[in-house]
Amino acid sequence: MNNKYDDLSYRGPIREKGIPNVFNVYDLDNTKKKARQDEWQEQTQSIFASVEVGWKSMLYLTLTGRNDWASQLANSSTSSFFYPSVGLSGVISEMVQLPAFIDYMKVRGSFSSVGMPYPRNLTSPTYEYDETNQGWKPKTHYPIGDLKPERTNSWELGLDMRLFKDFNLGLSWYLANTFNQTFDPQISVSICKQVTYAIPVLNSHWDTIIHGTIISIGIVTSP
Repeated sequence: MNNKYDDLSYRGPIREKGIPNVFNVYDLDNTKKKARQDEWQEQTQSIFASVEVGWKSMLYLTLTGRNDWASQLANSSTSSFFYPSVGLSGVISEMVQLPAFIDYMKVRGSFSSVGMPYPRNLTSPTYEYDETNQGWKPKTHYPIGDLKPERTNSWELGLDMRLFKDFNLGLSWYLANTFNQTFDPQISVSICKQVTYAIPVLNSHWDTIIHGTIISIGIVTSP
């Protein structure tokens, strides 16, 4: 993945002897026009692999792994980050004899970890150009070398059943823990060189899904 932005522009009032409603850099007042340039680039190189294994139509295992090298991590203590996932499911109705009203039963569990790089330039010094004074401002960001990519670890347990041939029941429990989040608190550099905060966020919930046919009516006509 490669994202790039590059913008060079001039802005200012039209000169006194300029042509009205002609909008180009040649018609700007040279004594008051200001130049502005914005440029950034982000690039991520990745490797992904997955393995799926089944045994006797009753046990299934899925493994995945991905490693990202993100340009936002330049000059940090972490050059890349790896995030795996594993899922295991078992079809109970294929393993043991269940009561007649249970047509199908499966239990499942999974773990996944997802990573995301922090915003660019947090580990490299940046400078902002003052268009009015035509000079460089003090450092906007001071390099922080010990930042870690954002991470979300998720766990899920589930039960899927089909009852009485027409009813489907699904139960799921989900837990996600997000940590190493970073953001800019917008504190002036005159007060503090650079401050970022990492706030762990924990989410958990249950899901229940029930669907099926209660009454089925068939009408047959004959000539």
